[in-house]
Parts: sequence; structure tokens; C-alpha cells
Amino acid sequence: MTEYLYATSYADPASANLGDTLNKYGLDGALIWSETVYDTEGFAQTISGLAVDASGYAYICGSFSYSAPTYTHVAKFTPAGAVAWAVKVLENANTVECIAVCPSGNVLIGFERESIGGDYYTVALLQAADGAVLWRADTGADSAVYKVASDTSNNCYAAGNEGTDTYSAWAFEDDGTPIWTDEGGLDNHTLAAVVYGSYLHVDAAYLGVPATMRLALADGVENTDLWPILLILAFDRFGRGYGLLQFGASSLVYQLPATLASVPEWNTAWTDADSPLSLAVSPDGYVFVCARLADTGDGIIRCYDAETGVEQGGNWPVSTVGYCDRVATTPGVYGAFPSAWLPAPHIYVGNVRYE
Repeated sequence: MTEYLYATSYADPASANLGDTLNKYGLDGALIWSETVYDTEGFAQTISGLAVDASGYAYICGSFSYSAPTYTHVAKFTPAGAVAWAVKVLENANTVECIAVCPSGNVLIGFERESIGGDYYTVALLQAADGAVLWRADTGADSAVYKVASDTSNNCYAAGNEGTDTYSAWAFEDDGTPIWTDEGGLDNHTLAAVVYGSYLHVDAAYLGVPATMRLALADGVENTDLWPILLILAFDRFGRGYGLLQFGASSLVYQLPATLASVPEWNTAWTDADSPLSLAVSPDGYVFVCARLADTGDGIIRCYDAETGVEQGGNWPVSTVGYCDRVATTPGVYGAFPSAWLPAPHIYVGNVRYE
């Protein structure tokens, strides 16, 4: 199928743009359509999560509306930009923090712990066809879920915090039955949770120091054989990891090889104070990074060749009104990977790789 890039941009409340936007681009950077949702509940940010399925449907979560005074928490958009469905899943205007699409097409969401019908929950699975709630689950008192993911068996994974300063991860079967809980002890600001192969990779920053946890899908036991403090935000179909870091006024986009190594295959530095916020990898072989521009507060999306790290020209980079805070490609990289995406063996002769 044809690949596309989706991005969300956040409107500064002080600007003339009063809504957040969901944008669809071709891989050449040309804008295909843009849809706006509005904040009527006083939240600083309206869209808090983005996911894309293999058919090109886009899903956003947060707390937003199409017309005052109603609000919704999750919406599904067709490839043409029409709203397929929009649902309210929490009893008040609280924000749904994160979203992922399972291989089944059902939609996994996470949020801060909330009472719904007298019981407390932090995770829910929505039906693909209409957004109806299939099940809800709770991750414990004082917990909140900030990232979710799914594997090829439709098992569901959540990452967030338990209490004020303890990072945790949770696993559920596709019917909501708990499988395991792992308390990692990291800070609660998880940046990514990606299922790849037989592991759940969760990236977090503890006191500003980046770290990656690698938890076995079967039992949640941590594998400590990790890439050293490099945030892995996405994998391509060959098993190579990609990520981004920020060091003061400099930013770094990099690629790691399929085997563990301490040195990236390539890296591209930004020498200005632009803040990188999200990364996605296209099956066509491109890496997309979105950022907030330091001088204007608006957004920018850069495109790199996944093999070489060379920044692409043409329509790239793309500018957005309001800073761009997340990107995803079709099929989305923050959910489950088809079995065909599992790492393929490689033969290296010098620095030449043969498939």
C-alpha cells in the first residue's frame, strides 16, 4: 500500500490558531489534508496521542471537541480525513494520554486513574468498528498510564507510573486479563513503549538521564543487555533502532544496528535549540522527526534516509503552525509489528550489508 505520514500540531493558546490539527502528508512532504479539533475544557493541549493502522486510518486521543460544548476522548479518521467515529470514554473531561492500534484493529488507550461507574481504571480497549469499550483494567492506586503498545498476539502493554516516582509496566491478555507487572523504578515520564520481537522496549528519562528498559513479553523480566542510555523510539523491519536525544542546545537523531553496539551507525546533529519531540520510521525507508522551533514556537518535520541518515530535500523540511509534537507512519510504529517485520539475517562484508 502507499505510505503516508501523519502528524499532530499543538496550537499555542496565545496564537490566532485556537485548535490542534491532525495532518496527513505524502512521503514527499506534500500536505494531503488537515483537520482541526478544539479545546473547550481549558486543557493546555488538546491532542495527546496519535496512532495509525495498516489501512491508513488515523486515531487521536486527548480531550477535544468538534463543536462546543461537547467533548470527546478518542476519534478515528478515515484515510480521506472524515471522522469515522468519536467517543467519550471517561466520565469527565480528563485527558486520554496515549493510544495504540492492535493487529486486530482494536484500539488500546491509557489515562490517569479515574473512577468510572464506581470502579477505578487506567487502561481500556475500544472496538475498531465504533469505539465501543470492550474492557477496562486498573493498574493500581495512584497509577497513571502514559504509553501503550500491543504485540502480534493482541496482548496489550502499558507503561507509566505507580505513585509519584516509580515507573512500572503492565501486561494484559487481549481480553483484559492481567499477565504481569514490572516495577522498574524509573521516572514517570516515559517517552516510548514499543513491542518488537519478544520484548517490550520502554524508554524513559530518570532525573534527565535517558535509559531503555527491555522487558520480556512472556513474564516482564528485564533484560539488561541494552544499548547504553540511547532512547530507542522506533524500529524498522530489519530490526534497526532509531531514536533522538537532546543535549542542551543540541539535538541528535541516530540509527543503531540490529546487534547491540555502543556506537550508532549514523547520527545527525541539530546545532540550534529546536526541541525534537517524536520520531517515526516508514517501511519505505525514511525516518521522520518532528520538533518545536526555538525562535517561533512553531513546528518542523524533518525527513532522513534510514540507511544513510542524509536529510531529504524537496518539500522537506515541512513547517507547521503551532509546534509539531508527534508523528506516525502507515503502518504505525507505536503498535504491533507484523511477523514479516521481524529482524532478517544479514551478512556483512566490510561495511556493506547484504540482505
